Amino acid sequence: MKKVLITVLLIIVPLGIFLMTLGKNKGPSLVKKVISFTSNEHAIKPPRKINPPQKPTFTLPPRTQNKSHSFAEIKAQLLDKYPQGDFKLTPDFNGMYKDFVPVNTQKYDHLSLDEKAMAFLKDHPELLSDLPEGVDIVIEDIKDNPAGSAVIIQPQYNGIPFPGNQVMTVSKSGKILRLQNNLLSLKTIRTCENVSSDQAVQKVIDYHGKEITLSHSPQKVYRPNSNQEALMAWEINYQFEQDSQYKNYLAYVDGCEGELLGAPQKVQIDEDVFH
Repeated sequence: MKKVLITVLLIIVPLGIFLMTLGKNKGPSLVKKVISFTSNEHAIKPPRKINPPQKPTFTLPPRTQNKSHSFAEIKAQLLDKYPQGDFKLTPDFNGMYKDFVPVNTQKYDHLSLDEKAMAFLKDHPELLSDLPEGVDIVIEDIKDNPAGSAVIIQPQYNGIPFPGNQVMTVSKSGKILRLQNNLLSLKTIRTCENVSSDQAVQKVIDYHGKEITLSHSPQKVYRPNSNQEALMAWEINYQFEQDSQYKNYLAYVDGCEGELLGAPQKVQIDEDVFH
């Protein structure tokens, strides 16, 4: 019996000593690992979100009459501001103006390009009278060229672009040279969105009777109708498999009724954009 007890003790005691030694060696290192992993110095931080810069914008104020102005009415309003006729206003074929060339614009020379365009348009609301009230006037882009810069002015409503734009040409010295008008005369806005992008794509497929390949996701835009209304529409940019990669089609589907706004148009894409 004594022999058995001695044998058990000889096994248990060394095992206990071994386990205690193991605990002393491993415990602190495990704790240190946990602390080092959760410490502020080594903790994994989420990426910092950087908001994109806001484009300069102002909203057209309410008008006493929500209607477009004729070329003659716009010219009469400008003559009130420039009694000496220090400007040139050129008509287009639709009874609107094509471009406006001011003469005395020194008050804007010290401003940056986007501030210059914003201030000038706020001082000349008659040059935006073909747009419905509540539309946002947004500086969409600024393109530099050897002679100066072109400021692209894009009307939007609820972040959705309107058809057409305006382009302000500015010399290298900062002088406003010209405002080119490419806007359409629109009286009201229809903002309903009863049709999804998938339904709009299916409408185009049904029109052609065959599958299409989207060049990019459908985009929301405003399109004019015959009643001078701006309709929210889906712009579908697509190709057919048998066509060249440089040949695209554009179709517009009414976001309210789900009907095609005219026949799809073929668009030739510049090959340089693919290289």
